[in-house]
Amino acid sequence: MKSILLAIACLFTTITFAQTISTDAPSQSASPTIVPKGVFQIESRLQMSRSDLLSFQFPSNLFRIGLSNRFELRTTNGITLTKNANKITPNISNVELGLKFQVLNNKTRKTQIALLAHGVIPQFENDYLSAFAAVAINHQLNERNAIGYNLGYKHTSIWKLIDQRNTYFSLIYSNQMTPRLGLFAEAIVNFLDNSNSTVLTTGANAKDFHLNFDAGFTYLLRNNIQLDYSFGFNASYHSSFQAIGISFMIFKDNKTRMN
Repeated sequence: MKSILLAIACLFTTITFAQTISTDAPSQSASPTIVPKGVFQIESRLQMSRSDLLSFQFPSNLFRIGLSNRFELRTTNGITLTKNANKITPNISNVELGLKFQVLNNKTRKTQIALLAHGVIPQFENDYLSAFAAVAINHQLNERNAIGYNLGYKHTSIWKLIDQRNTYFSLIYSNQMTPRLGLFAEAIVNFLDNSNSTVLTTGANAKDFHLNFDAGFTYLLRNNIQLDYSFGFNASYHSSFQAIGISFMIFKDNKTRMN
């Protein structure tokens, strides 16, 4: 148990502290940092989730491109396999396109603030619309410890039957154990409003409250390659997940590369 708790505080630190690669994965919170201008970054993970159904993501991808010293372009996609009884159903997730803008990077006060927004790219055969916006803030307490939080809003509409509004808040604590190993623990509160939905999904109420916890670690193989592991559960429902991931930072030239 102690080893699990020790593994509980490491990812966000790789984002927060002075390392070349800065990732949003594997935490659910987005970091306020952006990728450098002209840099392409891939964050991929394999995830297994258990609830009423068993599902696998093979993989889930976040692609990030630095457009300037303050802006980055982001896009996500993935493949999900859902097991129901003896039947496995594949599904390709909708592609999301987004931006992150760094508002503040105050090294004196050790505070970072960024705004980010994502939206689903419409598909003709799929009446699925989703968009979210959030503010991400991080405070570096000292050389090893940091806290961060997100405040966001997400609106999802599916087949004109489900209309869900989600206001969420996340709080994350991170600890940089070594220059390569970091740990994190995170809590997320979701306030779901389904009151405008024509049909509710199984187990959903018109207005609902969810409390989630997750934790994990990252390990820096090189300054541009990071491995991660995370696990979590929903305290309101019987659901949980485990995930492993890898992130790559691709430099535009060798001059930018660090060993």
